[in-house]
This record gives sequence, C-alpha cells and structure tokens, in this order.
Amino acid sequence: CSSDAIVFTGQNFVAGDTFRWLLNGGAIAGQTSYTYNAAAGSIPNGAEVTFEATTPGASCTYTASVTINVANDPVATIDTLAPGDTICSGDSIKITAEPAGLSYAFTLNGVPANPAQVAANVLTTTGITTDTVVLVTVTNASGCSDTASLTVLVPNISAGGDITDPAATICPSDPQPAINSSSVASATGASGLATVTYQWQYKVGVAAWQNIAGQTGINLPAGSFNIVQTTSFRRLVRATANGVTCDPTPSATEVTITVEQDRNLNITTSDADNTICSSDAIVFTGQNFVAGDTVSITNTVNGQHLKSI
Repeated sequence: CSSDAIVFTGQNFVAGDTFRWLLNGGAIAGQTSYTYNAAAGSIPNGAEVTFEATTPGASCTYTASVTINVANDPVATIDTLAPGDTICSGDSIKITAEPAGLSYAFTLNGVPANPAQVAANVLTTTGITTDTVVLVTVTNASGCSDTASLTVLVPNISAGGDITDPAATICPSDPQPAINSSSVASATGASGLATVTYQWQYKVGVAAWQNIAGQTGINLPAGSFNIVQTTSFRRLVRATANGVTCDPTPSATEVTITVEQDRNLNITTSDADNTICSSDAIVFTGQNFVAGDTVSITNTVNGQHLKSI
C-alpha cells in the first residue's frame, strides 16, 4: 500500500562483496548495505528495485531485481449531520464514512460498534450517552486502509441547582413576589463547551408546566408574571452546546404562591331603605367574607372617620 514501508533484503552474496540498491536503474543514495529499508511513499507503483553485489576488486558484478506493485490507500473521512457533531444523550445519530463502496470497521471509544447498527458505510446508533470518539477504518479491495475519527459531543447537566421558596400568600392584584436562586446549575460534556441555560415555568393546579416568556435568568424578579390565582413556579435548566439543548432538569423546589380568594364584600342593614331616625338602632351585616377572616368596622360620615370597631 502507498502508506506502507517495505524492507528489501539481498541474498546469495559472498563475504567481502560490496552493495548498491537501484530504483528503476538509478542508484539510491546512501544504500550500500545488503538491506534497504524503503520508507512509505518512496517506491512508486510498478517500480523495479535492484540489488547489486560487486566482488572484491570490482572484477564481477551480480544483480537481482524485483518489481513492486503499489496500491493507493483510500482517503477516509467521517461525518455526521448533527450540528457540531453534538447530540443529546441517547439520541439517534447517523455517522457516515467515505469513500463509499469499500469495507468499514467502526469503533466507539475503542470498542467495536454493534454490527447490527452498521449498514454499508453508515453507523446508526442511540447508544452514545457521553462524549465519544468514533473511529472508522476504511479498507479497499487491495487491503489498503485509512482511518478517520470524530468526537460526538453530549452536553449534560451535572447539578440542577435550586430555588428559594418565599412561602408567600398574596392578595388579589398584588404582584408576584421574587423567587431567587439558592444554588446555580452546572453542565458537563461537549468537551467543556456545555453551558447552562435557564427557563422559568408556571402551572395552575394539575395543568402542564408552561414557559414564562422572556424569563431565562437565574432569578424570577418580582412582578414578572401576572398572577391571578394560586400558581406554582419552578426553574428548568438545560445543558447547551453548538445550539443543541439537552437534559432538561427542574429545580428540586417547586414554589406555590397562594392568592387569597377575592372577597367581593357587601353590607346589608336592618332598615330596608337605610333611612332611620336618630333614636333608632340599626343592624349592619357584612357579607361574602371567608371563615377565619378578622373583621373591623369603620364609621365615617361624609368622609370623616368617627369610630372603628
């Protein structure tokens, strides 16, 4: 093969003979031993290599020749359609070797690929869960081969971090209180390229979690979400590399902000038209409160505060 070195050894000479090696009739500089170590690429296809032995005193010269056939090595390449050769753990990926029409042997981190996952020059696998070196050996009909490799990158979340629960109960129309980070998340993999991205989410009752638009910071600032009923919040983190986002991991803590029931209070009186004599008593009855509420009564006349009970 064109990438092979080859050793030539002359035979049947006699002690005291001197030697030369010739390539296509021309002397090879510096080759005066009975062996010739030809480096890879130094012998062209179809070349005649000659071993020449000369007796002492240069009285006689003897030669032997051999013709060497050199087959070209394939030039192996390997590629994926994944952006930056990046996938999430367990995703299906197709890894294609070129040139087509030859023989292929794939390894993953040095371990031969499952033959059932190889079709011709394509390896399709869902078994890559961490950064993995994929190497292919491409061999042609002459037995000459070349190798090519790439690393499939897999970003992962190594620590999801957490958030602080403000344990808040708010009144209707009050702003959502701030929810702050108690520990940051971290990402690994993708040959050190993996970074952490954040997304705040909410849900009401047993509904599905939904993203809060624009809230991708480490904290959820006060008033970021228009909260009108009791609502749960969490922070989702993902590992990202080369535009591929993986391993969504929610915060261990889910925060529930309780919104008090709107009371829509009303007052009835014991007088039908709310007109009484100065000597009359009157009964005021508050309505639409909730058990456990505390009650205060404020008496005002024409906007002037007179008494609180």
